[in-house]
Amino acid sequence: MYRIGEKHHGFISTEIDDLPEYKGEGFRFTHEKTGLDLYHVKNDDKENLFSFIFKTPPYDDTGLPHILEHCVLSGSRKYPIKDPFLAMMNGSMNTFLNAMTYPDKTVFPAASTVERDYFNLMSVYGDAVFFPLLKEEIFMQEGIRFEKDGDGGILPQGVVFNEMKGAYSNHDSIASEYSYRKLFPDTPYRFDSGGEPSAIPSLTYEAFVAFHKRYYHPSNCRIFLYGDIETDKQLAFIEENFLGGFSAKAEPAEELNLQPGWSAPVVETITCPFDEDGEGDDLATITMNWKTAGVGEPINILAFEVLAEALLGNMGAPVYKAVVESGLGEDLSPVSGIETDLREIVFSIGIRGAKAESREDFEKLIMDLLEDMAENGIPADSLTGAIHKVEFRNREIKGGAPFGLRLMGRSLKGWLHDASPSHTMVYESSMEELKRRIADDSSYFSRMLKTWFIDNPNRITLSVVPDAGHNSRMDSDIEAAVEKRRASYTAEEASSQDEKLESFQNFQEQPDDKNADLIPTLDLEDLPLEIRKIKTDQETFSGVPLYSHKLFTNGIVYLDLAIDVRDIEDEDGMLLPFFSRMICSSALPDMTYDEVAVKLSMITGGLYTFLESSRTAGKDPKRKDYLFFRLKALESDFDEAMKLTSDLFLKSLIGDETRIKDLLLEMKNDFKSSIIPAGHSFCAVKAGAEFDRVLEREDEWRGTRQYLYINSLAADLKKSVPQIGKKLLEIRDELFAPGRISFNITCEEASVGMVKEGIVDFLKKIDDRESVRQRKAAGAPLKNEPAFSMASLAVPSSICYTAAAFPCSKLGTEEHSHETLLGHLLKTNYLWEEVRMKNGAYGVYAAVNGTEGLFTLSTYRDPAPGKNINATRTAFDSAISGRYKYKDLKKAIITVVGKDAKPLSPGEQSLIGFRRELYDITDEMRQQKREAMLGTTTEDIMDAAIRLKENMKGSVTVVMGPDSVINELAAEFGDEIKENRQQLPL
Repeated sequence: MYRIGEKHHGFISTEIDDLPEYKGEGFRFTHEKTGLDLYHVKNDDKENLFSFIFKTPPYDDTGLPHILEHCVLSGSRKYPIKDPFLAMMNGSMNTFLNAMTYPDKTVFPAASTVERDYFNLMSVYGDAVFFPLLKEEIFMQEGIRFEKDGDGGILPQGVVFNEMKGAYSNHDSIASEYSYRKLFPDTPYRFDSGGEPSAIPSLTYEAFVAFHKRYYHPSNCRIFLYGDIETDKQLAFIEENFLGGFSAKAEPAEELNLQPGWSAPVVETITCPFDEDGEGDDLATITMNWKTAGVGEPINILAFEVLAEALLGNMGAPVYKAVVESGLGEDLSPVSGIETDLREIVFSIGIRGAKAESREDFEKLIMDLLEDMAENGIPADSLTGAIHKVEFRNREIKGGAPFGLRLMGRSLKGWLHDASPSHTMVYESSMEELKRRIADDSSYFSRMLKTWFIDNPNRITLSVVPDAGHNSRMDSDIEAAVEKRRASYTAEEASSQDEKLESFQNFQEQPDDKNADLIPTLDLEDLPLEIRKIKTDQETFSGVPLYSHKLFTNGIVYLDLAIDVRDIEDEDGMLLPFFSRMICSSALPDMTYDEVAVKLSMITGGLYTFLESSRTAGKDPKRKDYLFFRLKALESDFDEAMKLTSDLFLKSLIGDETRIKDLLLEMKNDFKSSIIPAGHSFCAVKAGAEFDRVLEREDEWRGTRQYLYINSLAADLKKSVPQIGKKLLEIRDELFAPGRISFNITCEEASVGMVKEGIVDFLKKIDDRESVRQRKAAGAPLKNEPAFSMASLAVPSSICYTAAAFPCSKLGTEEHSHETLLGHLLKTNYLWEEVRMKNGAYGVYAAVNGTEGLFTLSTYRDPAPGKNINATRTAFDSAISGRYKYKDLKKAIITVVGKDAKPLSPGEQSLIGFRRELYDITDEMRQQKREAMLGTTTEDIMDAAIRLKENMKGSVTVVMGPDSVINELAAEFGDEIKENRQQLPL
C-alpha cells in the first residue's frame, strides 16, 4: 500500500514493518513541514487507539509537565469551553480516555470501537494539545492559586497541588519516587514531573505558557495509532485539522542526558509521615537501587524482566525468600522490581517494616546473596519459572486497558530516544534471542549480576523513615514557598492579586452552555439496542454445578472455583481473607513453601483469589458470599497445574506458624500502604456497612474492619499465631466440600474434556476425606437503622477523603436505570464543578450498587471536606431545579450504555458470565435495563433526584483525614464525627 519516500497528505513514508505477532503491519511517517513523527500499527482490531506524545523533561519540581497535562485539556481554539475532557466523558462510547505524565514524557491517549467516535475524540485531543487557550484562570484552577483563609492568611490551592499532597502522604509512594530519582542527580529525572507540594507554589503563569510553547510543537510530537481504521484516512484528518496551520519546524526537545557514572555507592535517608499519637509503628523501608542498562535495547528490557521475576517474582524466588526470612524487617517492599519508563533501567530491592539501624545488615544480606548467585548461578527452577511467567504474560489475551496502549508503552522505550518505534515493541524475536543467548552461555545471568549489581557503583541505598514532624515540615516549606512567591511580586503584581482571584471566581461561575454543543458527540442511533450477551453453558457435573465458556484463549485454560462461605461468620469470617492468601502460599508435606512458589511459576500463569458478597437480583433476593479461586495455565501444563492446586487446597501446611507470621505481617503492610491512596474507597465501604450485612461483610474483608483486625493479630504474634493456625485448618475442612463448590471452565472447545478430568480427580480427593462439620446456613438479615450518621478515620495525611452512602433503587427496576444516569450526570456536571473545579479535590464519584440498593457519593484527595460534604448534600437540588436538559441526558445515556461496548478478554468474559449466573443477573433483566435507559426522560431524572434527596436524609458520611481537620469538621457538623472516630495505625 505504501512505499518508502512516498508522500501522503503532507507526510512522507519512512518505514514499513511486518508485525506478525500483532497480526498487522507498522507504517511510519514524518510530517514534511514540521517533522512530526507518526507510527500506525495497522491490523484488524476494532478497538482503535491514538495517542499524542510529547517529550517533556522537567527542569524543576514545580510539576510543570503535570499541570500542563491538566490544562491543555481545558479549552482550545476550536473548543473554547472550560473542560472539553469532561465533555468527552459525555456523549462518547470511548473505551479509554486519559492523559498521563511520566518522568520524561506526557501522553494523551484515547480509544473507541466506533470510528465516528474515534475521530470525534481525536479532534478534541489534537486541538487541545496544539491550540490550547491556556487561560490564567485554568492555570489557577488546575495548578496553583492563593486564596485567603478565614484568619487573613494565604492558602495555596489547585487540583494538582492537592493531588500531589496526597501522593506525598503515603510511605510507599515516597519510597517509590525517591528510589529512582536519587540515582539521577545530574539529569531531569532528579525532579518530580508531577510536582512537589513545597515547590508548586513557586510556579508562575509565564513559565507555564513558555513550557507549552517550547515542548508542545508538532516537531516534538509523536503520534501513535493502532487498529483497523485506514492509515490514509487518519493522515488526511491529522493534516487537515491540526498540522496544516504549522509552516516550519521548531527546535526539537533536548535529549535526556545520561547520568554520569559514580565512583562509589551512595547512602541517604529521607522521611515520611508518622502519627506518633496514633497506634502506628515507626518502622522504615530500606531500598537498594541500581542504575543499569539502557532501555532502548529490547533484549535489555526482557533480560531484566526475566531477572526480576527470577529473583523477586514469587515467595520462592531467592531474594524474596531471603528478605522475608532475614528477620531484618517484615516483608519485601513493593518498590522492589524494575523501572523501565526512564532512559536507563532501574532495579530495586527493598525491605519494609525494618528498623532504620538495620541498613548495613540489609545491604550485606543482599550483596552476599547476589555474589553467591553470581558465583554459583541463580537456581535453575527459578530461571525456568521466570521465563515461563514472562512468556505467559505475553501470550495471554489481556483485558483492562486497550492492547494498543500496551504497544504504545513498549514502542516509546526506544522511540522517545530516537530509535524506531518497532525496535522495542516487538517481543517474540527478542525472547528467542534471549533464549539463544542463555542456551549458548550458561553464565549469562550470573554475568549480569556481576556487571550490573556487584561491580556497579551506580547504586543508592535509601532509607525512608517515619517522622512525626514530616507533615509539619512540609506545611512549613509550603508556607515559605508561598511567602517567597508573594515577596517576589512587583507592586503592580501585588495589587492585581485580588483582581485575579475575583476574575478566577467569576470564571468558575460562568456556565459553558453557549459553547458546550461545540464538542462532537454520538447520537442515540449509534447505540446498540441489544445488550451484549455472554454465552454460558451450565450443567451438573459429578454432582456439582459446572459452568463453561468455549472461547479462543490462545491455548490458555482458566478454571474458577466459587466456594460458598455464607455461613462462615464472626472471627472465622474475618479470617477468610488471610485464609485465601495462606492457602496459595504454603508448603506441602513433600515440598517447602518456596519450592511450591517456584513450581507454581513454572507450570501456571498464576493462582489468584478474592472474596465477594452480594445479593441475588430479582424479586426474592438472597445473600450469597463466595471465596473465588482462579487458576490459569497453558493447555499443555493444565494437568500438572491442577494436581498441584488440588494439593494446595487439601494438603498444604496452612497451620505452619512461621509462614502464618510472615504472611500476616505482609498482609498488614499491604493493607497499610493501600489506605491513604484509596481513602475514598475505605470511607465508602465503612459508610455502606451501616446499611446491610452484605456491605458489612465487604468491610470485614477489605475495609477498615479487616485492617484493624489484621493489625491486632500482628500486634501480638506470640498469642495470635497458634490460634490462627488451628482456625485455618478448621476452616479448610469445612470449605472444600462438594456441596459448597461451583466450577467455571474457560478454554477452547478441544480442551474441555481434559479440564473436566481434572475436576473429577479433585472431587474424588474431596470425597475420600472424612466427613466434615457443616454449619447452618446464615440468613441475609437487613440491618436496623445505621448506628451513626457521621464518622471519621484519623490518619497522618495532609489531604482528606469523604464518602456518603444512602439507600437507592435496586437492579431490575426502571428507577435503578434512572438513578444510574443521574449519578453520571452529577459526577460529570454539578459535582465536578463544585468539588473539583471550585473546591480543588482531585476526584469526585457517584456510584450506584444495584444489587444492594445503595448510592454512594465520594471525594478523592480533598482539601476542603467540609465544603464538599455540603456540595454532595445539595447535589440533587441541581437536578430537581431542571438543570439537566434532554441534550445532557442523551449524552449521559450514550456514555453509560456505551460502556458495554468495551472489548472483553476471554478471561474477563468468563468471570463476568460466571458471576451473573451465581447472582441471578439474567440477560432479560439487563435488556430491560438497557431499554429503560434508552427511554429515560428528564422528568424521570427529576423524580430520581427527588427520591434520592429524601433518601439522603438517612445517609451515613465518613471522612478520612488528620485529627486537626476532623476536629474542625466537628465544629461545623457536630461532635458525632469525633465521637465515632477510629484511629488507623499507619
